[in-house]
Amino acid sequence: MTLAQRLKGTDRPVVVQFHAPWCGPCKALAPLVTRLEEEFQGRVDVVRVDVDAQPDFAKEVGVRGVPTLISFKDGVEIRRHTGGLDLDGLRVFFRSATGELKATEPVGKPAWHLAAKIGSALVLLLVAGRIPEVAWLRWVGFGMLFWAMRDLCLACQTVSRP
Repeated sequence: MTLAQRLKGTDRPVVVQFHAPWCGPCKALAPLVTRLEEEFQGRVDVVRVDVDAQPDFAKEVGVRGVPTLISFKDGVEIRRHTGGLDLDGLRVFFRSATGELKATEPVGKPAWHLAAKIGSALVLLLVAGRIPEVAWLRWVGFGMLFWAMRDLCLACQTVSRP
């Protein structure tokens, strides 16, 4: 059976999650996908494909890396994303599968968002290192840097985000 045959006959959009058991980002993404599968129950179906166990499915749709999410409507690919996503980005992905959002809607925070956090933290660390009277800013800078790095960590998003 091919992936196209498996998806044929479904009246709802389908999000296919391509993963591998050895993939760390896949393991971090899995509980988030399960959470959204429950949230979108009855509106979106989720199919999980282990690329090691079913390499033909991945090859059929040109998956070259994991984790990869592909949404299909009536057997036609609507959207594709390779790499990790936070819960908000994943929700955008699912909403675009249902047609609530355009398939071109960005699924992650813009790159400048993270760059601004990191840049601000580094400025505070630099100022705190040069001016002894405001040495306490070093702690603020480290805190900001920690929170910026936390946004990149899929495991942190899985465990600590509501």
